Amino acid sequence: MVSLVGMLLLMATATAPAAAAEDAELQLRAADLKKIVGSVQGYFTLLEEEKLAKAKKELEELREMLDKLADKQKLGDPLSLVPEWREILRQSFIVEKPMRVSASGAFGSKPVVVQESYFDISKDEKEAKNYYDGDLKAFLSVPRDSRSKAHPVILALHPTVQEQGVSLKSMRKGSEVVKTVKEWVIETYPKELLESAIVVAPIMDRVFTDNGLVWSRPVWDSPEGMEGTFGAVQMVMQNLNLDPTRIFIDGHGDAGPAAIQFCSRFPGLLAGAIIRGPTPNEVLFQNCRESSFLMVGSEPKAFHDLWSKEEGFDLAHVDSLDAATLGQWLQEHSKEFCPNRVEIHAHELSYASAYWLKIRDFDRTLESRDPARIVGEVNRESNEITVTTSPKVKQFVIYLNDALVDLSKPVKVIHKTEAGDNPEEQVSEIRYEGTKARNLKDTLEFTFNQTTGNFGEVFVSDIQVEL
Repeated sequence: MVSLVGMLLLMATATAPAAAAEDAELQLRAADLKKIVGSVQGYFTLLEEEKLAKAKKELEELREMLDKLADKQKLGDPLSLVPEWREILRQSFIVEKPMRVSASGAFGSKPVVVQESYFDISKDEKEAKNYYDGDLKAFLSVPRDSRSKAHPVILALHPTVQEQGVSLKSMRKGSEVVKTVKEWVIETYPKELLESAIVVAPIMDRVFTDNGLVWSRPVWDSPEGMEGTFGAVQMVMQNLNLDPTRIFIDGHGDAGPAAIQFCSRFPGLLAGAIIRGPTPNEVLFQNCRESSFLMVGSEPKAFHDLWSKEEGFDLAHVDSLDAATLGQWLQEHSKEFCPNRVEIHAHELSYASAYWLKIRDFDRTLESRDPARIVGEVNRESNEITVTTSPKVKQFVIYLNDALVDLSKPVKVIHKTEAGDNPEEQVSEIRYEGTKARNLKDTLEFTFNQTTGNFGEVFVSDIQVEL
């Protein structure tokens, strides 16, 4: 119904104050929740079909429904109930005809077709179908008790074979790749782990060519690899009962660098990563302060030693990894999707958002090769947000909800420039001070249009600052 990133935005969860969660549970009853979910589903469907007049009417009816609910249960503004809105939006994106998934605690004999014709094969490339059928496939294991219990998710990235040839016949056929991946997942993930975690292993068997002469298979740290990983995430989130605060990526061999890059580019999605291979030569790892990493073996040891010395990073290292240790580590680490501090370093606007903060625009006249930098810090006691930016940042957006600040009170945004070599030259000024109303239309369209700074949170208002 909506694109992958929009769907991802809905599915992950943040930890809110206990009192708020208890109040929400008491205040929104199951019958009311079901009605709201149905109305939100209808609204998103109409937006997707570009039936804007009908969507506007649906939105008005939803607002009226919420007003009646608020009056009946003496809620105040229902949009302040952040945990409930996460659940409303999560339920709104569960597919009506879910994929048939066997909850057996084991990988099936064949991979699951996640999406047919995921990568197009043009008519003049029919021969390629013997080497790649165009479908996105994955081996999947779901614990037996998944209907009654939400489990962590492991996105397992298998080692790829660096293949390149002047003809298709010089490459492995797709069936051979699938067979190799099947042997790998069975060897890598023992039965005791499969009873306590969902494991999805997308298969990188795609072949492509730019000129019809030289063919190759992509690696995970490529646009095709990223897209395939997102497709596997989408399938899990649309069909399975998962713990959205515990989604991890597990990079093996040459997939190790890709797993770290994935975390650095999309820090609001994952709780962390398991790295069982080399690490990237260049990565904006500053973005990963809120993620947890488990480094395995000798290859990532130097990377672990370097970054574990830095404040705010959660890295552990083990020489080897068994199922019991991995299962315990998964349970001990979860994602906080509304942290007090957010730091983003980015060369591209596509990767310039995380959690509740987003760089909206760069100054492209600056020739520096340094990334744009932004740091946001929240003081919940004073309801203040302080944002510090590098010279490259021209505009930023702060997304708000009641898990981040108290929207019933005035919010203050203070902007500072980076101190540089002379702290006395640092400029500090108030860029916003006042109340921000919770807005239902913004809440839903932030999600639908994928504009917010985090894949895992629902936001009800924003503050835009142009520098």
